[in-house]
Amino acid sequence: MPFDVKWYDEAHTIIQIIVHGHPTWDEYREAIDKVEQELKASSHRIDLVLDDKVGMPPGNPMPHLKTAIDKVTKYPHLGMSMTVSARNVALFPSLMMETAGRLYGLDLKRYGRFIKSMDEAIAIIQADRAQSKKSD
Repeated sequence: MPFDVKWYDEAHTIIQIIVHGHPTWDEYREAIDKVEQELKASSHRIDLVLDDKVGMPPGNPMPHLKTAIDKVTKYPHLGMSMTVSARNVALFPSLMMETAGRLYGLDLKRYGRFIKSMDEAIAIIQADRAQSKKSD
């Protein structure tokens, strides 16, 4: 399957979805369903990183992004959600996430960032967690 959903860390606080091969939107939906199951089974903060090696599946992304956003953002313990891509992010996916953010009222600093490496994603998550602890 082009979407491998796994825990990034032993503490089960970061879900990593590795995208490879030739993904389809149906497979994307299945991956998001797995993420939702993990969120449903947990009460602690969980962050999500889509580690994209190949780009978006063909076709209109908006209904799929909307469904995914609705499924995962209803859980108050979802921390951050971002996409890692070593490739330069094409203008189209960036515009789609920006449009989805505006349409669905998302904070794009928390949900929908494009990051260049997994290390950078983890550093951003750790900094956000540290800031969240200071605010508590």
